[in-house]
Amino acid sequence: MLELDKLLSQNIRVEFFEGEVALTESIRRRTGEIRVIDRGTIALLEDWLRTWFRTSDETAISNVIDGLRETRRLRQRPAHSIQEDHYDRGYWARQDELMQHAYLSMRTMRLILANYPGAGIVEVPDWVREGRIRAR
Repeated sequence: MLELDKLLSQNIRVEFFEGEVALTESIRRRTGEIRVIDRGTIALLEDWLRTWFRTSDETAISNVIDGLRETRRLRQRPAHSIQEDHYDRGYWARQDELMQHAYLSMRTMRLILANYPGAGIVEVPDWVREGRIRAR
């Protein structure tokens, strides 16, 4: 989980979003004090996509963000607790399912960016557009 999260959401550079979306948010505490916090990279990406992209496929942006958030959610518990090692055959099926969601997320992101009017001419190979990627 940790390595997949590093590859996906932790590899997003906050600097990219400067001037495009709000990088911080204000939160009012119970005491009335206002605290300014940095927004996470997944939230920044979601806002940026929803601000700059329009598509007839209403699930496109959700596909990107849901895959990233699922990976982050699954990483949170093991990253912040100590657990004894144990073997569980169910990990293989869950890992396969997570990789499929991560792949759908990245494939959708690639297609969104390839179809962005400001991207110029980007040739998207058929095997990417159709999702014909298989493990050996």
